[in-house]
Amino acid sequence: MDDDLNCTHQFYERSQRKWVTAEQLVNQGLQLADQDFRKAYWDYQRLLEVIDDPTPSKIKIFKQCLTEVNQKYSGSRPKASKADKALLTLYDNLIPVITALEPKYCHYTNGPLEGINRKIKQIQRTAYGYRNFEYLKARIYLQTYLGKDTRSSVKTA
Repeated sequence: MDDDLNCTHQFYERSQRKWVTAEQLVNQGLQLADQDFRKAYWDYQRLLEVIDDPTPSKIKIFKQCLTEVNQKYSGSRPKASKADKALLTLYDNLIPVITALEPKYCHYTNGPLEGINRKIKQIQRTAYGYRNFEYLKARIYLQTYLGKDTRSSVKTA
């Protein structure tokens, strides 16, 4: 986020042949950039701020920004810049995005699922093809414990 830029620690920037801070470097870059890039940068910063601290007021401001972009390109979406197309995608999926920002859902991750996908791909690479899909499926179940019921409430005789 923009607030995280260090404005006190200086380092020597060889391309500029002087000592600068990270904040100065970003500000110089934004001065050189065109209007579309500056708008995209600040939209991105606003999105990061909402993700970092999803208060109702910040969410409302972000919704308003997305609504403005949607109204701007209401009849001509193909003419939108790439940054605005990303915002239009967020607008199209606004309810799921806002739901994901709620405190009771924000701690969920798809990490375990990605781990299982990685294991399956590794099995396929190692085996270099199975004759029968059932063999592949059985190997996946064996290596990922997908077939095992790990609930502690299940009693075995």
